[in-house]
Amino acid sequence: MRRKIQVEGLLPEGARVIYKQGNEFTNAAIYDLEASLVCEGYYVKTLYATLTIKKIEYDFSKVRFDDYTSVYTGGEIENKVSGELPEGLTVYYKIKNLETGDIGDGYSAVESGEYEITANFINKDSKNHIDPNPITKKLIIDKAEYDVSNFALINDSLVYDGGYH
Repeated sequence: MRRKIQVEGLLPEGARVIYKQGNEFTNAAIYDLEASLVCEGYYVKTLYATLTIKKIEYDFSKVRFDDYTSVYTGGEIENKVSGELPEGLTVYYKIKNLETGDIGDGYSAVESGEYEITANFINKDSKNHIDPNPITKKLIIDKAEYDVSNFALINDSLVYDGGYH
């Protein structure tokens, strides 16, 4: 969206305003502006002003990233950002095993344990948007219980005969 700054007030008849740098700006920045009032028979009058266009934060209202707990399955279990990432952002992940301290790229793990997953955001429009801070959440993979419903340990009684049983 373009922002415009202009001289306000009644100008003498026949006067015109000349903006040294123009008077419409789009990107976040601090602009020092100079405008000259020019009119036949008058001295040139130069006015100065500052226009500040501030960076804005990205809207994360449609983004979710929560701690996640699951039970070991033998397959990859993931925890990542979901929802609608604001336009102009991409995300990459780092994962840290809290038991070993190992750090790698990604948002998933297989082995049981406790992990920290950090979503790091790449801002493609850092000129106009504030760089978002990384977000760190936990991924906990609990050990699974064995299903022993199909197994049994049978009692037996033998007489010693020196052999293996």
